[in-house]
Amino acid sequence: MKTPKNTILKLLIFLSLITLSACVFRSQRNQEASPSQTHETATALPAAPTPTPVAALAPLQFVTGRNDYTITVDNTQREFIVYVPAGYDPNRPTPVVLMFHGSNQSGIAMYERTGWIAQAEKENFIVVFPTSWKYLLTSSNKVEDKWYDLVMEVTEPSVKFKDDVHFVKVILDQLDATFSVDKKRIFATGFSNGAYFVVTRLLVQMNDVFAAFATGGMGPSPTSANEMIDTTVPVNTSLYKIFGTRDTLIAELLGLSVPFPFKADEIMNDPNFGPMLVRTAAQLELDSAYTLQSDANVTTLTFNQSLVGADNELIFQMIRGMPHAYPNGSNNPAGLDAAVLFWEFFMRHPAP
Repeated sequence: MKTPKNTILKLLIFLSLITLSACVFRSQRNQEASPSQTHETATALPAAPTPTPVAALAPLQFVTGRNDYTITVDNTQREFIVYVPAGYDPNRPTPVVLMFHGSNQSGIAMYERTGWIAQAEKENFIVVFPTSWKYLLTSSNKVEDKWYDLVMEVTEPSVKFKDDVHFVKVILDQLDATFSVDKKRIFATGFSNGAYFVVTRLLVQMNDVFAAFATGGMGPSPTSANEMIDTTVPVNTSLYKIFGTRDTLIAELLGLSVPFPFKADEIMNDPNFGPMLVRTAAQLELDSAYTLQSDANVTTLTFNQSLVGADNELIFQMIRGMPHAYPNGSNNPAGLDAAVLFWEFFMRHPAP
């Protein structure tokens, strides 16, 4: 019996398809093999594992006004306060200011003793008041709250400092998961030990996150800190520093005499303040030339001649008669409120 022509034709097409598939498969195997494994029996590399997705942070529960939080960071319970102004709008990016307290203080102290709450309500931005960790200090032989600012020394050599920079990053991640944050307007300010932390850690390590920085109650850094801080690495950011001529605490810690110099030429010729300002200006890639404003209570030096065509500045302000304090409008003869001054400064310097 003869096989129908159409059946033979179908059989030939089927065989051709099998042969073509084998050739394609062999070609693919040869292309995937390394030059030394071009034969057909080369072992294929295992497929890369699928990355495990990182779980998104749950947003914080909040109300208008004060919110107290405790979160786990590096297996440690850490605390911070977030103040949300009455005019907060989740549909509008909102600026954020982080306020870092001084030695043996807390976020609550800065919440209660600075003008940041009133300023936040007036200008409609969020303020964060974190609390540091406690250490047994060599200088006082007491347990004190401290930010790890590269300056402090502890009694027990085995003590491990908390990673406060990581703590700050976690706070910012939580804020980002909860609020509509203006990423170009995140700022840091600090008092005393918190000021040292801002300048020695955040300005150096997180200047890509914080748009500008401001400090109060911080004297010239000790030599030990200067050696640990790499001020040769340029930082394109802006910094505002306020000092008081009667800061006896800083004077005692650093072995300086009071009153601190008040006039511009005295400040720049001082063996402690002068080099500090020149060094800081260089770090911010600014010329050491400055403009001067002064009256009976305040001397202000402004360094804003960029060496690289940037728009940043360094402001140094000395307040006559002010003790170791973060200016709040009532604790200094000039009546200055750091929250007002620093906020105006911050608004001039959003992130690029």
